[in-house]
Amino acid sequence: MSNVAASGSAERLRPVRVDDAFREQVHRAIVTFLAEREGELRAAAPDAAELIELAVDFVQGGKKLRSTFAYLGWLTRRPDSLPALRAAASLELLHAFALMQDDVMDRSTTRRGRPCLHETVQHRHHGIDQRFGESAATVLGDLCLIWSEQMLRTSGLDEAALRRANDCYDAMRQELAVGQYLDLLYTHRENATRTDALRTALLKSARYTVTRPLQLGARLAGGDDQLHRDLAAYGDAIGQAIQIRDDILGVTGDPVVMGKPTGDDLRAGKRTTVVATALELADPVQERTLRTMLGDRAAAQHSAALVDALLETGAIEHLEQVISEQLTRAEASLQAADITPEVATELRRMARRCADRVS
Repeated sequence: MSNVAASGSAERLRPVRVDDAFREQVHRAIVTFLAEREGELRAAAPDAAELIELAVDFVQGGKKLRSTFAYLGWLTRRPDSLPALRAAASLELLHAFALMQDDVMDRSTTRRGRPCLHETVQHRHHGIDQRFGESAATVLGDLCLIWSEQMLRTSGLDEAALRRANDCYDAMRQELAVGQYLDLLYTHRENATRTDALRTALLKSARYTVTRPLQLGARLAGGDDQLHRDLAAYGDAIGQAIQIRDDILGVTGDPVVMGKPTGDDLRAGKRTTVVATALELADPVQERTLRTMLGDRAAAQHSAALVDALLETGAIEHLEQVISEQLTRAEASLQAADITPEVATELRRMARRCADRVS
């Protein structure tokens, strides 16, 4: 994406493209914001200052999808802007909140090839109660949620722009929480269906990853209701494709490439789109095998057999077709949308990148 001038200049230096330079700008904006918070924490309680170090370390890396889509939403109506980039970057702190608490709820051990935050904190404070790391990660997640809104509010965009985005921002956070609840609920409901899994994916992933960031950026830039609807059609399609790809990679992905082990959702018994689809497509023998092994954390030796049983149902092939259909829907929405060709081209590239990724 074009370089953003320090003054927030409207000049676009080269065609719209989300690249490593853009992601580095997003990262620097977050680190600068967190450095400002460090002084506040040190003044309040020096022992709490390590939370900033942990947060800075946590936000390194990652795909920066939410900030990317939010900034592309902005570019549908307005030129490059440093305040808009800071506003978009604030969504990475919201994402950090979600990941920190999700890892605690899922009892995960690794994230992006490194120990999860709660594991890192527990190691730092070795000898304290074993739940200290999980509790501290929950607290830091809450701080990231607070900081996300603060970074958006102090991004430098005017009050009118921020007011236009309020409803979208509220919806994004509410849908994330509801989707997380459904994820927990359906894990413990044996009769959860593929429709349930897709509804969870829509709320927990699709809306929060693509749709709402795009709409938020467009609202900040002054986009109207028709643009809001067109971006929703694209975002819901690509967001669901992202979650389905995540679920497929959770079964068939390379742990080294992904930075986390495969099979965690299976051992936890989660009703992912892969699991729910497999149960619907399974014959009686396959269904019995799947239900016997799903959620059996103690039987690690069952992992390979469980994956084989899932593959035999044809669930992966079915979901690959669903991803293809979602890409078609997204393309149709872009053709109908009133956006510049360069933004549409970048959204097409992002769609393919998200749907075809291997990590």
